[in-house]
Amino acid sequence: MPTCGAAALLVILLATGAARAAGPAERRCERALTRVGPRLLARSTGLLYSNLAITPATVSPWGRVRVTAEVTNTGPVAGDEVAQLYVGYTGSRVARAVRDLKAFARVHLEPGETRTVPFEVRAPDLAYWDAGAGAFVVEPIAYTVEVGPSSRDLPLAGAFAVSP
Repeated sequence: MPTCGAAALLVILLATGAARAAGPAERRCERALTRVGPRLLARSTGLLYSNLAITPATVSPWGRVRVTAEVTNTGPVAGDEVAQLYVGYTGSRVARAVRDLKAFARVHLEPGETRTVPFEVRAPDLAYWDAGAGAFVVEPIAYTVEVGPSSRDLPLAGAFAVSP
């Protein structure tokens, strides 16, 4: 097995697909690092998500929900982050995905900087196609909201409801 140095740059480049290994030894290192790389990358980004706010708590089937989350760069380097908002369907009467990406926002952060990232979710965007009714339906149920840097890392969670 070749020695695969723990250089953070190599892990990041391989994990993000920005670099490809050339020979058989490098490919073995790439496979080893890409198995570990995403976990290392997720722990070493220096970002903190906090203060989730969802307003209003209940919305009409034609309304909008405003969601904000604070993102802080706790690391020593400036960079961009893409905050992602996912919605889950608690108590849906039809089979649906565990969560769907409904909004995202790119934000630039200097070291130590905190920014409030706004999102908006329209209730009609939560609808599914009901073949029996021949129309899109927005269910009057509780919807979960999760925010974070990826679908695997969602440190903030909250909920809102759609009224009948």
